[in-house]
Amino acid sequence: MKQLLIGRGWSRMITFPVLLSWLLVASADQATNQAQLQVSVPDQSGLSYSRKSENPNFLVFEGEVELKGVLLAYWELLYLEDDIESLADSEPERLLMFRFYPAPNDVGRLPSLSFRGAADVAPPERIFIYKSRSENRYFDDLDTTYSRSDDEAETLLQVFRDLPPGFLKDREGKAIQPVSVTMSGLVALIEAGHLFTYGQLQSVAPLSMSEFGMSVVPDAQPDHYLGQPWVYRLWTQEETKLRGEPDGEVLAEIPAGATSLSRLSAVEDGWVKVQYLDPETGTEFIGYIDARSVLPVN
Repeated sequence: MKQLLIGRGWSRMITFPVLLSWLLVASADQATNQAQLQVSVPDQSGLSYSRKSENPNFLVFEGEVELKGVLLAYWELLYLEDDIESLADSEPERLLMFRFYPAPNDVGRLPSLSFRGAADVAPPERIFIYKSRSENRYFDDLDTTYSRSDDEAETLLQVFRDLPPGFLKDREGKAIQPVSVTMSGLVALIEAGHLFTYGQLQSVAPLSMSEFGMSVVPDAQPDHYLGQPWVYRLWTQEETKLRGEPDGEVLAEIPAGATSLSRLSAVEDGWVKVQYLDPETGTEFIGYIDARSVLPVN
């Protein structure tokens, strides 16, 4: 199984070669109906690029570029079972993924890209990190997912000076680290009507946490496209109670069908810690709910 990153940033599982061939042909047909991907490479970058003859909206860059910015690591949880009855009895596939956000002073070293018109040409605000790439006629196969046992993942995680509690044990949540990197293998493409940029890290070194922070990460905003991929949404199958502690005092009554819940912890002893926003009052609560009363939202 391989993965392409699409849509909000969740990975869609694709069985090769049959489904991929269908997707590539459909995407290539879509690409021919769009304006050609525009690119401007700064002279000082040392980068050059080429287009695929079958898909001119797929760009491959040659060369390396040195950048400072923020490296984000996060776990993506995919619930692939068809018969999930509740969060309590389901176990997702846990995929470790990385994104890099160039610092404002360094974005000028990157190519500027646009497919909507010359007025929108700008450097990428995020770069998805991939560990391998296999060439294909229309889209190259980019493997953006890591497991905890990958040597590449271990190397990248060693850069993080302060991994949150449970990040490795529970394989959930996010971590950020200001870094200096050398990046190569840059790829830009239009997929599903959106522009994506990918790259490989040849070297990475930590910087001081005071140098950069979440302010460099546009995806930290909840309403941002591809924003907050580390947030796991839940919805209530039935009316349930939010409690201050498992089996503790009731903080709020949550109606059936509520979707404004974010999971904050792994399920433990049948309970899950959540953040709940009451849509009527705007009040935000943090507490525990019975994991049997909710379902995950992929």
